[in-house]
Amino acid sequence: MTPKGVSKIELAKALKAIRDVCPSEDDYERVKSVIVPPEGAKQVDAAVAGLSEEDEFALMCRLMGTTTHMVALGQRPVIGGDYIVPDFLARFQPGCFFHGFTKEDSSGFNCLIEVKSTRQFEYGVHGSQLRRRRNFAETFGLPLLFAVRLLEFGRNALWIIVEDSDREKRSLKVSSKDLIQGVRHVLWDEYFYMLKPGTHFRSIYDSDCKAPGVRHSEYGIQREFRIVAGDQEQSFGLPNATVYTMFFEAFDLAEASVDRHDSLTEVVLKPRLQLCSIADMLYCFMRMPQDEHGQPLYDSSRLLARADQETDGVPFNRRFVEAVASPLFQERILYRVGIGDEKANLEKWRRYGGMK
Repeated sequence: MTPKGVSKIELAKALKAIRDVCPSEDDYERVKSVIVPPEGAKQVDAAVAGLSEEDEFALMCRLMGTTTHMVALGQRPVIGGDYIVPDFLARFQPGCFFHGFTKEDSSGFNCLIEVKSTRQFEYGVHGSQLRRRRNFAETFGLPLLFAVRLLEFGRNALWIIVEDSDREKRSLKVSSKDLIQGVRHVLWDEYFYMLKPGTHFRSIYDSDCKAPGVRHSEYGIQREFRIVAGDQEQSFGLPNATVYTMFFEAFDLAEASVDRHDSLTEVVLKPRLQLCSIADMLYCFMRMPQDEHGQPLYDSSRLLARADQETDGVPFNRRFVEAVASPLFQERILYRVGIGDEKANLEKWRRYGGMK
């Protein structure tokens, strides 16, 4: 149930706006309890979570640095009609890294974007839901894109972006194969980081250390992080030890062994993953700060609500990740790997505004 005369989605939008600026979750829950009857809370919470996925996508576009404009179109239409308004009006201006082209080599790509999420491995839209969104896009002469997040891959920012380019089809399906066949890697100018085979890591903790840094509940402060790649070894002390630990955590590090001697503990870490996309790297960075219960403090909606502040509201972005990675390329510990066929990617980039 919702307050009389107010739809579930309109109530969810209002509550989400309140939640984004509330000082704490407890404050938000108190406000919600006044507005929403207990029997309607579950439905409204699900609607708020759905709206938050839109913020998740918008934040990733902001962090990837190839989106010049993004405006939410969630307002209720003043004049109704046989259409559904997509979630965003956006403009992308990506470079094409592996061909040496920058965003200045692109005229930009304007589009409308509908954001969805699913716990299945495929998302489909058809019938009036698809037709009415197409009607809106055709009225304004803009391409229609669907951005779908596959929620089963929880630790990753697994967004699939495809264009609804064939209007003769009565349905549109989006699946994991569209990570390569779709347009995400083009619009975000994205690639993977690949570790040199055999690379592992050693993290040194000191229970007597008083310096500020990452504290392990049992081992103490981390004071050194070592990268071991064959006969190469790179060592980072504080504060860089913390930065590079966070960077490589995106490769899903697992403890292989622990060696303790007096106040020192050396933990050997091995990666479960050899490849990691820039988007996944950013998502991992954002989720690393945790509360006292070990839960991530990350909240895309609150970050976006504060993004107009002088600090930009966002502690990490693509430039930061690439700056951290830069010396590792020089030492051949890390490599860049493209997504899909190089020639096909260049042709696709040109279709989306590339001028070279």
